[in-house]
Amino acid sequence: MRIGRYRRSVLRILADEQRHASVDQIHQALRREHPKIRLATVYRTVKILEEAGVLIRLDLGDGVMRYEAADDIRHDHLIDQHTGGVVEFHDERVQALLTSIAARLGYTLTGYNLNLYGSAQATGQGGLPATRPSRIPSPAILAGRAGA
Repeated sequence: MRIGRYRRSVLRILADEQRHASVDQIHQALRREHPKIRLATVYRTVKILEEAGVLIRLDLGDGVMRYEAADDIRHDHLIDQHTGGVVEFHDERVQALLTSIAARLGYTLTGYNLNLYGSAQATGQGGLPATRPSRIPSPAILAGRAGA
């Protein structure tokens, strides 16, 4: 697949600015660099990148499809129901549990999607902002950093 200027710009936006963006949000961000880009072009570009496995389509439960750049680390999402903020997390125990459940039912797990929904606990932090998702490392990664 050829990576032209629009495709490269979409990937940069999803990697740097808006990790979980709708096509409309991608279009608005692209217009800063490419003022004449049409919404139909963005839809086509996103579809091509998704079919190539470079983008992943997300349904975060609010009726708007969003996209994120595919990466090497499998992760899941926690969506703050009040702000719409998204926390990405990776925990090997989740996949191990789901693999075990599938095996117990006579299946081999070939994939899954996991979105958790909740509201921030009364910590005084006020929950997650809707515009800046966070990455939360797994306990194993955190343990490795503590020893470094």
